[in-house]
Amino acid sequence: MRLSAIAKLGTACAIAVASIGAAAPVAVAAPSVAADEVSVAAAHPGRAKAVSWAKSMVGKSQYHHYCELFVELAYGTSGRYASAKAHYNAAKSAGRLKSGAAPAGTLVFMYMNSTYGHVVVSLGNGTAVSTGQKSSKIEILSTASNAGWADAPSSWPGR
Repeated sequence: MRLSAIAKLGTACAIAVASIGAAAPVAVAAPSVAADEVSVAAAHPGRAKAVSWAKSMVGKSQYHHYCELFVELAYGTSGRYASAKAHYNAAKSAGRLKSGAAPAGTLVFMYMNSTYGHVVVSLGNGTAVSTGQKSSKIEILSTASNAGWADAPSSWPGR
């Protein structure tokens, strides 16, 4: 097993035996990772990369009114759903829609009473990266008022 893979487990420290045949285990300190992010990465392998990409887009003036495309691109795919509302309805029909606090990397659905709805990439702790609601720029907003959340479909590859 590669040391980088062990570090990603998010444990306080991991023990690995070097593949070169070293007799003694080597202690590897894991990077500081929020518990929310650790549990999320386990559920969908693309979550951490989706969050990283979404965060890298904050402040940019792209994808205004294209929230579904934005979340799909965060997961390395596109053209899966015509709108956030279509994605929400599919998740609901498939029994994938959940309520409560959305873990980091999940998709949070909002404004489902509007024509197209809105979907964002959760950062956990009640926040998410969103294509501009207050401006044309990608921003971080509260997800306190939402219609539910779901994991990205397992067929989405991740970045």
